[in-house]
Amino acid sequence: MSDGLIPDTEENKALAMKFMFAWIIFCIGCLLFFKAKECAMENNTIVVGTVAELKRECLGNPPGTPGICYEVYTLDNRPGYSFIFENGNYDGFSPDEVEMLLDVRFRFEIEYKFVNVGRLSQDFPNLFAPLLKTWKMNKGSLESLKTFNCSLSGFRGRR
Repeated sequence: MSDGLIPDTEENKALAMKFMFAWIIFCIGCLLFFKAKECAMENNTIVVGTVAELKRECLGNPPGTPGICYEVYTLDNRPGYSFIFENGNYDGFSPDEVEMLLDVRFRFEIEYKFVNVGRLSQDFPNLFAPLLKTWKMNKGSLESLKTFNCSLSGFRGRR
């Protein structure tokens, strides 16, 4: 329904839908920020939701690029940590590689069950990208909190 100022066209409807989607993502970021709770990160333990910044170039990302842990696993009786970065690239890191390549900074308290890379790619724009954007926009404020309770359990185990 047009109010006379903006023509009621398919192009304008599509633009309005894009704006609404961007607004929803922004609101989720704000909700996450304001639901923060104080809690110390114990011994820089990496869990799902841990944010780390690259110490040097990796996976097409410059130093300082944040990534978020989406899976903790065991390989040959050693822990491993899977991170996805701002550009959507992801990889697993051994404890030695974490020490060499990553600077653990923060933890979003999320429940996320890694299913497969297809699902990860689908979840990236709606879960991980907004979290990383929230981190970058509010880094100074969030670092003082150490953790941030997101309550995003709806993503857990989705297929």
